[in-house]
Amino acid sequence: MNSTRRKNFVGLCSTGSAATKKPLLLVRHKVQVLLEAGHAQKCVAELAGVSLATVRRVQREVAVTDVGDPAGVRARGVGRPSKMTAFVDRITAWLAEDATLPTPGLSRRAREAGYDGRKTALYTVVAGLRPKHDVPVVRFEGLPGEFSQHDFGHVDVRS
Repeated sequence: MNSTRRKNFVGLCSTGSAATKKPLLLVRHKVQVLLEAGHAQKCVAELAGVSLATVRRVQREVAVTDVGDPAGVRARGVGRPSKMTAFVDRITAWLAEDATLPTPGLSRRAREAGYDGRKTALYTVVAGLRPKHDVPVVRFEGLPGEFSQHDFGHVDVRS
């Protein structure tokens, strides 16, 4: 890969070194357009600056229609499926029973139910599912002269 193409590829991809980057939606779209134009897979790989395996994988995916919609990315199924998907309903039920359950306790229950993923994914899902309870703000109000504030400290006044 020449340096000009590498620079273009780096600008369109996620963080990391140029050799290990995964193509983002614009590169996927470019691959799909080149394939639709009738170019051979090897030619598309060279023109887009991606591997032949990436071209084949993108060819199997649903066509990119909108590059700015994260929900569309999830709906198309791009990327690895989460191991947490099967456990979201169980965790929701456990939190419905007792919303104060600590997250390590939910992690233990999920592992007993067969979850074998990382705790970071589980903690992220639990944080999104846990009911939010906002503490109401109580404003302290009084009439003039009704309350006073006394701050204690030492002041040296010299004249």
